[in-house]
Amino acid sequence: MKAKILFLLALVLPMSAFAVSPCAQTGGVYTPPSSNQTCSLPAQAFTVTFYQVAICESLPLTPTGTRTVAQSLASGSCQTVIENQAGASVELSKGAAQPINATFTRPANGSYGYALVVLDNTFSLSASYQFSQSMQGQTSGTGVHCRTAGNSSNSYLPTVCSSSAVTPTASSGSILDYDLSSPSVFDQTSGTVSLSNGTATLHLMKTGGAPASGFSEAAKVAAVVSLSSPVSVVDGVTGLDVRFDTDTTGFLYHNPSTSPPKYQYMIGNFSADIALF
Repeated sequence: MKAKILFLLALVLPMSAFAVSPCAQTGGVYTPPSSNQTCSLPAQAFTVTFYQVAICESLPLTPTGTRTVAQSLASGSCQTVIENQAGASVELSKGAAQPINATFTRPANGSYGYALVVLDNTFSLSASYQFSQSMQGQTSGTGVHCRTAGNSSNSYLPTVCSSSAVTPTASSGSILDYDLSSPSVFDQTSGTVSLSNGTATLHLMKTGGAPASGFSEAAKVAAVVSLSSPVSVVDGVTGLDVRFDTDTTGFLYHNPSTSPPKYQYMIGNFSADIALF
């Protein structure tokens, strides 16, 4: 039986910091936003790669400047509870608990008010939608049925639209930045976001765990989480899993310069309940 939620991790892209409403839908058919506007859409599946999850007795120093993730962990009396330095990919489906293919180390009993999580900087999602009007795919095609298709080298994920429904293929994209003040400012390397049970300070990191000076050298994301209520680890805890629990994993932008509207889909915010059981 699952124990108390360990913490809620939420990552956001710049657009997530602004008031973005869910796309209107009736009977599973979505209405595109007005010209030059954005609305949020759920994904059918979302894949995240974890490297490390640690819980801490005190607030770890942030991995900035020359301070590495390892040094941050040491500063907060942290205990690593899951680790896979090669990366453990978890395909998260809404509301479904997923195990992590990584080494689990049971933490000592005690009270932990902080956490440090290291994720890959690239995320993958799979999504398909039917729209109330014909749309133009970011990659190709037109029609009311649109889907993700292939990998991205910029903000927008490749999408294809057609007159009939087609099974989506996974699309991957990297986080460009964590700027929370303006969507036009890119290559920011850190930012703070609010969680339902605390706050998280996010940092882009290099492969080896050192802070990245810009997006071009970023390979990982380190999140330092401060919980509003500490978590108590007690007898009986034997494992850990992840539950995907959000309806907003992407943003649909109506490009006013195209006709029909271009289906421009960006990775948005997601949240994951990480729980001991």
